[in-house]
Amino acid sequence: MSTSKRPIGVQLYHHGDLRTALLAAARHTIEQEGFDALSLRQVAEQVGVSSAAPYRHFKDKNALLAAVAVEGFAALQEACRSVRDFRNPRKRLMADVRALIDFAAARPGLFRLMFDSGLPGDGETAEPALLAYASVERGVAAVLPGRSDKAIKARTIFLWSMLHGLIVLRRNHGLKPFMPGEMNEDEAIETLLTSAIDAVRR
Repeated sequence: MSTSKRPIGVQLYHHGDLRTALLAAARHTIEQEGFDALSLRQVAEQVGVSSAAPYRHFKDKNALLAAVAVEGFAALQEACRSVRDFRNPRKRLMADVRALIDFAAARPGLFRLMFDSGLPGDGETAEPALLAYASVERGVAAVLPGRSDKAIKARTIFLWSMLHGLIVLRRNHGLKPFMPGEMNEDEAIETLLTSAIDAVRR
């Protein structure tokens, strides 16, 4: 097997941690080929174990995908926590949503698994997915002091929908037709996020 098909999970397995190795191999496949392409047999082959070995830790493919998604939500929360030092609520919300956008760009396969696979809201991924949404809702609440819970939730849904639409456009290289003049992608994203947060605060 070529080295490109043998991710870091192989070394992890040789150190005795099969579960961690399987997760690493799964992440590799998800980023390279998408979550739809993953199979337990393929992951076992990448790690160098029998096709039955993954079942010691995961009852089926969905269980493995869910475990990878849970790790992804933890990584997303850590990325968001690292930018929450801003005292200004608007700057903090901007940093928070920018962290979400950057995470989606850096780990597109994992992000699609987390939000586009049907796993959110199901089983062990339900709470981590809710925490990701709740972090944005807290940011919206902070920029809308004194506003009703209904108003906060409505504006959170608006912002959440806009963010995911932007992520899909960026993933599919769909932003360029809407970038006027010499505006680059990063400037376009900054302008869109600024406009969205200003709309949330109205």
